Amino acid sequence: MPEKQDPLLKKIKTRNWIAVGLITAASLVFGSIPITLGIFLGGCICSLNFHWMYRDARRTLERAVEKGPRRMVGWFYIRLLVTGVVLYLIITKTPVNIIALVVGLSIVIITMVFTLLLEGRKNISPGG
Repeated sequence: MPEKQDPLLKKIKTRNWIAVGLITAASLVFGSIPITLGIFLGGCICSLNFHWMYRDARRTLERAVEKGPRRMVGWFYIRLLVTGVVLYLIITKTPVNIIALVVGLSIVIITMVFTLLLEGRKNISPGG
C-alpha cells in the first residue's frame, strides 16, 4: 500500500524536480557541459538525499521511542558518508564545475524556502 504524503512535502518534492529540470535546461545556454553536469548532478544528489532523509525520519517516528534517536543518528552518518563518497567521485572523476555543483546542491533549500513562502502567503492573505 503506498504511503500517504503530506501535501506540503509533495509540493516541495514536485517543485524541486521541476527546479532541477529548469535550472539544468537554463544552464545549457552557457553551452558548457561541466556547468550543466554540475547543476544536474548536484540537484539529483540533493533531491535523492532529501527523499532518503524523509524516509528515514518517517520510519524512525513510526518505531519504538527508545530505538528511534540512535537509529536516526546512525542513518544520518551513513547518508553523510555515502553523499561524501559520491561527491568525491563526481569531483575527481567527472568534468563538473564545482560552483555549478554547489548551486545544484542548493536547489532543495531554495525550493523549500520558496514553497514555504508561497504557502505562508496563502495562509496570511485575506480570503486565502
